[in-house]
Amino acid sequence: TSFNITYGMNGFDLYTEGTELALDNNTTDTIVNSALMAGGVYQLYVQAVCTNDTSSYIGPFTVIMPLANDTVCSAEMLAVDGPVYTFNNTGATVSTGETAIAPPTTGAQTTDGWINSVLNNTTWFTFVAPASGNIRINNTAINYAGQTAVYDALICNDFNTFTFLAGNDNAIGGTSNASNFTVCGLTPGNTYYIMHDGNTGTVGNYSINITSINLEAGSFVDVLDVCTGDTVNLFDGITGYQANGTWSAELASAGTGIYDSLFNSAGLAYQVFDFEYRLTDGCAYDSIVSQVQIFPPSSAGNDGSITVCRNEPVDLLSGLSGNVDTQGSWYDPSNALMPTSWIDASNIPGQFNYDYITGNGVCPNDTANVLLTVDGSCNYLNIEEMYFNDLTLYPNPTNGMIYISNEGSNESFNYSIMDVDGRVVATETSAINASSITEVNLTGKVTGVYLVRIYNSNAEKVYRVVLQ
Repeated sequence: TSFNITYGMNGFDLYTEGTELALDNNTTDTIVNSALMAGGVYQLYVQAVCTNDTSSYIGPFTVIMPLANDTVCSAEMLAVDGPVYTFNNTGATVSTGETAIAPPTTGAQTTDGWINSVLNNTTWFTFVAPASGNIRINNTAINYAGQTAVYDALICNDFNTFTFLAGNDNAIGGTSNASNFTVCGLTPGNTYYIMHDGNTGTVGNYSINITSINLEAGSFVDVLDVCTGDTVNLFDGITGYQANGTWSAELASAGTGIYDSLFNSAGLAYQVFDFEYRLTDGCAYDSIVSQVQIFPPSSAGNDGSITVCRNEPVDLLSGLSGNVDTQGSWYDPSNALMPTSWIDASNIPGQFNYDYITGNGVCPNDTANVLLTVDGSCNYLNIEEMYFNDLTLYPNPTNGMIYISNEGSNESFNYSIMDVDGRVVATETSAINASSITEVNLTGKVTGVYLVRIYNSNAEKVYRVVLQ
């Protein structure tokens, strides 16, 4: 009683794509569709309708549209991110003046020319550049020995206004005799021309597919903190990225620690390192920098001990040796948090344990212990100790300079400085005058704990100083 006709570009899926028409049964119908493309290769299927039943489809029957895009001004418009188009170049010629714009001879698998500059059977197309300004032209769906070129032009029939932008003969990074290459730096929204040619006089079917290149390497989130020796995933420092990119380090020393997106920080300096994530598609790329800061291990220093008199003020920090992170916290013998490292020793003789815990928030915390021994044979509050009430020593710890303040006192003192092994490193007589501030310079000395002995004929006291 009637027929159904379904047709589409060569290779279309009969049941999901194509155009379907219902025709009568007089077999004299003409299909008119302005979207049918010059030189396009189409497939057509026919189905019989018998009242309320239908036959299977018969086909495909191949239909090649008349070749109208043999000249530039009759170029067919191709959609970017559209289908894989199939065309046939039977009957194509070379227009007068076209040889003047033939791509240069740069060899196979290049993007700036062809194997040779001989034109054989050119056909023409146009496209509108996408927002990215970057495209891929892929003709490899059919392994036709063709060659492709892209032009910017002002006037279609004036080859003097044509500017060659890119060209390819044989797929980049592939084995096909057809073109497959990328073109970058196009102005979004502008129309460009494509010349397709057979690199021999042989004619036949060829394909064209144009896709926009939209690369997104992501956006920076935050610096990644890692404890030295640990491993971090560089992707954790960026967001919104596409897969299949590559990581590289700005510094070669850090590059040895990269395994795909994992970075191992062992053996590197305690600093911020930059890593680039780069996505590449031919001439197009996008990149983002991820940063990693490597932290040193936490260090509370080495355990130590201090002996003091009853009621004597003491800085527990002076009981530690080695590398000490000074931003930690002190805990008393009852494990209660202390506000400062300074305490007044108990009036009760004995031994008391104080714990120092420090951490940088990235590496595990470290703990050291100071054993404080309170000597019952002396009392800081006796008359002798009163000589030192107005004397203070600061800063402690120090980076080199120590100041001994004797302001408000009528006493003058001598001093000597020893290291923890008892070796005298400095000594002065009558150096700490009454009502004065004395400078002591330890710059250049080995870091560690030093003993500052301050004395006169009436009294004597030893201060522990940490040189950082």
